[in-house]
Amino acid sequence: MAVEKRNNHKLIKFVADLSDELVTGGGSESLLTVNTLYVINGIITLVYSIDLNNVYIRVRH
Repeated sequence: MAVEKRNNHKLIKFVADLSDELVTGGGSESLLTVNTLYVINGIITLVYSIDLNNVYIRVRH
């Protein structure tokens, strides 16, 4: 059985870590990259909504 290896991942510690996604979302929402694992480490306060866009999310607290 083949094991799928993930190359696309991003660690989010601060809302500023989503600045590229906010630009991609046109400045009105954070558009996450398809097939990417986003690891949210801690508590962040969002100003804009997030378009999950078929991503994987893991939350650490």
